[in-house]
Amino acid sequence: MKNNKFILLGLLCIIGQNSWAQQKNNYFDIVKQSDDYFKTSGTKNPDYKNYQRWKWYFSTRTALNGDLLNTTDYKQNALQQINWMTPNLTESNTGAWSFLGPDNVASTDEGIGRVNRITFHPTSAATLFASTAGGGLWKTTNSGASWFCLTNGLPNLNTSGMAIDYTNTNILYLLTGDGDGSGGSANGQFGYGRYSIGVLKSYDGGGTWVQTNLTFLETDNVDAYKIIMHPTNPNILFVATSSGIYKTTDGFNTFTRVRNLRTYDIEFRPNNASTVYATGDGYFFRSTNTGSTWGNGKYLSGNARCEIAVCPSLDTRVYILSGPSTAIGEFNGFFRYNNTDSSITDLANTPNILGSSSVGNDKKDQAWYDLALAVNPTTSAQINTGGIYSWRSTNSGSSFSYVNPNSSTPPSKYHADIHELAYNPLNNYLYMACDGGMYVSTDFGVTFDAINTNLAITQYYKISSSKTNATLILGGAQDNGTNKRTANNSSFTKVSGADGMDCTFGNSTNNIHFTSAQDGVIYRSGNAGSSFTTFTNPELTSIGLGHDSGYVVGQWCTPIALHPSNDNILFLGYEHVIKVTRNTSPFVYNVYEDISDRGTGYRNVSGKTFLKVGTSNANRIYAGDNEGYYTNSSEKWNAVYRTNDGGATWTSIRSEVRSAKPPVTDLAVNPGNSLDIWLTYGGYVSGKKVFHSSDGGDNWTDVTGTLPNVPVNCILYGDDASNTNDPIYIGTDIGVFYKDNSLGDWIPYHNGLPAVEVTDLELNFTDNLLRAGTYGRGMWETSLYSNCNADLTFSTSNQTYNLSYYHQASNTINSTAETFGNGVEVFYKAGVDIDLKEGFVASAFDNTSVFEAFIGNCGGGVPSIQNKQSSAAKTGYLINYKQAIKKAD
Repeated sequence: MKNNKFILLGLLCIIGQNSWAQQKNNYFDIVKQSDDYFKTSGTKNPDYKNYQRWKWYFSTRTALNGDLLNTTDYKQNALQQINWMTPNLTESNTGAWSFLGPDNVASTDEGIGRVNRITFHPTSAATLFASTAGGGLWKTTNSGASWFCLTNGLPNLNTSGMAIDYTNTNILYLLTGDGDGSGGSANGQFGYGRYSIGVLKSYDGGGTWVQTNLTFLETDNVDAYKIIMHPTNPNILFVATSSGIYKTTDGFNTFTRVRNLRTYDIEFRPNNASTVYATGDGYFFRSTNTGSTWGNGKYLSGNARCEIAVCPSLDTRVYILSGPSTAIGEFNGFFRYNNTDSSITDLANTPNILGSSSVGNDKKDQAWYDLALAVNPTTSAQINTGGIYSWRSTNSGSSFSYVNPNSSTPPSKYHADIHELAYNPLNNYLYMACDGGMYVSTDFGVTFDAINTNLAITQYYKISSSKTNATLILGGAQDNGTNKRTANNSSFTKVSGADGMDCTFGNSTNNIHFTSAQDGVIYRSGNAGSSFTTFTNPELTSIGLGHDSGYVVGQWCTPIALHPSNDNILFLGYEHVIKVTRNTSPFVYNVYEDISDRGTGYRNVSGKTFLKVGTSNANRIYAGDNEGYYTNSSEKWNAVYRTNDGGATWTSIRSEVRSAKPPVTDLAVNPGNSLDIWLTYGGYVSGKKVFHSSDGGDNWTDVTGTLPNVPVNCILYGDDASNTNDPIYIGTDIGVFYKDNSLGDWIPYHNGLPAVEVTDLELNFTDNLLRAGTYGRGMWETSLYSNCNADLTFSTSNQTYNLSYYHQASNTINSTAETFGNGVEVFYKAGVDIDLKEGFVASAFDNTSVFEAFIGNCGGGVPSIQNKQSSAAKTGYLINYKQAIKKAD
């Protein structure tokens, strides 16, 4: 009966959702309808950015016909396929990844990445939990001075809240999905977030996780917003989602859907938990029987998202903040509900406290995406709100004052786009979760300070490593601009704004930087990043080519390729391939050339997906577009081209119907031989991941081997000159793999790397370091592949304590590292000596962790004495995930 109940529930979830986007499960259908919508509303519509984010992400993560899939299922299968947590590899070196950064960012707001929700420990004010948009669940035990991840093995987990059992703090409930990122956009209903797979539960403080019986498939299209726990019975919990409210009385062994319409927020009445409040689509609801039934609700305004704040000091009072903005200087309203007589009073709707104006005289808001409300536990008169920025009231909402995010007197800093505000009841500190991370206020919201140290959650699109200086790194990050590292540490500096995209250093000098923002805006610095000017954008490029504005269309993440020997020439992957030459005489101006023309009757060459220039032959350029063009109502094409003469003529080297091949994602060129290339694919077609050509794409060989069936996002040739061994690294949705001509197949190159989406790979030639940009866990680096290291030394600085490692050395291994954490496995194998020095720790809280050391020759993997099949509970991994998914079959 439980399985049947789940099937019915899944069906009701779909039927009950009144959302344009959630009525469609096909990428092509959604794109067509969205594009039509924005032709009318315009690309200046603020929702357009969120749609473009979604389009970028899912363009390479669908079925061949465009159907959206249960991507988490594919990732979990892939992790099982490669035996991610077992040391059975025959090769000797699987990398030694360490976190590169950023763990703090020098900028006015110190933003590092998006946090959706905050959870407080019931007895320790210094212990906090942060539920992030793409980096999983994080914990601090020292008030945010440092953080560590509890979900390293869960592939790029999106989270929207957590609840902790106050009678047994080892029991945690984690709500998956990115509800805040899923609203808005076309028709006010569509965004770029990822859907929930339900509630996960941990019995060991976050070391391992199980899927509860409240399980969704991603194709159920359920947005998750909030999870709360009953104040006196920890087995009673509620979850607010786009398909309604779910209630459990036994820790999600069973559950009931007690409301079947979209619900954004839910709260218990202080001192009387039989009364529960909720909001959804412009209505305020109350239950008086612990959420078992709900009334019709009280209409507030529009189809708006509303947030609730209950008043512990006056438990009959509830505040409600309702978006969006309605006119210049106005928003839907700030309301007060009186539980005694069920009356609602509209206290204010001016100024617009949801917008970006410091005086509230604009008509902006992002209420579907960021809306927050909190009240001081000690006085109901003191209220804090969050929208794009924070405002506060000291008179019960009669008036509000703006909280400056970049104040010098008094000193204060916080990032825009606020997702939650919450007071810690143990110390009355106010905490903020926003697009920049975590912030705290000790003066009731007058000022804020960042507490983001080593909160490694930055979502990188592209990264760049200097060719001559190993310390210099650039990275384009979602929400947080382009960051730069200038010293050999994990501190970065924000050098340009908006959403950071592709970037590169100059070839001849590191003083030249190119960075970019969404939709093809390109910046240039000639003074090592001290200042930037706009190098070009689609409008300037269109005019520079002698056309009206709109001739050139920028992409969400526009590829840029620097000429290998001339730092004044940049190639841009717009819908046309554009060559831009910076001319400095008699004054600085750009010369624009459209080199994409294939002649009458042919489609112009597009470099929207990738653009590569041959190092050994700059006239040989490769351009790829995985979106292609419609040949009829249902087909799209991969289109890959090569020019041998700098764009005068082009040859099609790959043209594929999407119903036959997944989308292309990237291309690597051998620096010593520009005809030697490798092409990668996204999507979920087993056996179609990587292809090689030795003649510039005229002929291809499938070199996929036994790669798991997840998208390959990026590829890198692992040398700066011709190498007959052809070292190749690829970044996938679950990590990095390596192959060369001496190996029979790809190997996982994953020591110390979380199971994360790798979006870009870079090679530093000076120190032979491989860098990875990830979408949710910042940047990482490792040494390059070698048959066997002679000597290895480990410490807490290069071996993260809660990750698993498998190391071999031909001579010695020395370690002072702390190797502990539930489910962690650490294996050392050396030919001569293993020296565990003072400071080395190997411990765990249960029997799921393993440390083993062996003396033996390199090769053959590390001979584990454990039964590999018995070790089902790995750190951060879902236990019985497959069984949980079967509940929906």
